[in-house]
Amino acid sequence: MTIVDFSRRIELHFWDWAIPTLSASPILQKCVQSSYQIIRKTTPLRRYLIGGGVAFLGFSNGMFIYWLLVR
Repeated sequence: MTIVDFSRRIELHFWDWAIPTLSASPILQKCVQSSYQIIRKTTPLRRYLIGGGVAFLGFSNGMFIYWLLVR
């Protein structure tokens, strides 16, 4: 199994968990809506927020895969 396949499997497991969880939880739905509205209101900082969020997710995904492969 390559790292690409492993990363795709992790992503599929995440979405298999996230979609039913968001569908069933009104609290999480409100959190997602609130964060979306905050990002929409801060248009000058929007690129930085999105870029920082994507960078953080990519970094944490890489660290998680590294941790799993090194074990």
